[in-house]
Amino acid sequence: DRIFQFKKDRLYIINVSGETEFLESQHEFKGVNHPGAVCKSDLGIAWTNNYGCFLYDGQMIHELLENKGIRKIKASTWNTFIGRCT
Repeated sequence: DRIFQFKKDRLYIINVSGETEFLESQHEFKGVNHPGAVCKSDLGIAWTNNYGCFLYDGQMIHELLENKGIRKIKASTWNTFIGRCT
């Protein structure tokens, strides 16, 4: 009942569960550069970009590179990795 509209720097979540559609939320720095950076899994919608790796579980977006607000991988290491994938 939701449409995920990924732009380069932003994600829009559009709710289509009722008679009319409405913008449920927008998320800065959650966009993608390429459609191949997004996939659907048993756990939800997952995607990656220059800022991290994310999972939407049907209720909220989880930052998979952080644990209790502490980043698991340095930003420089992540940028080196993600640069090789694009």
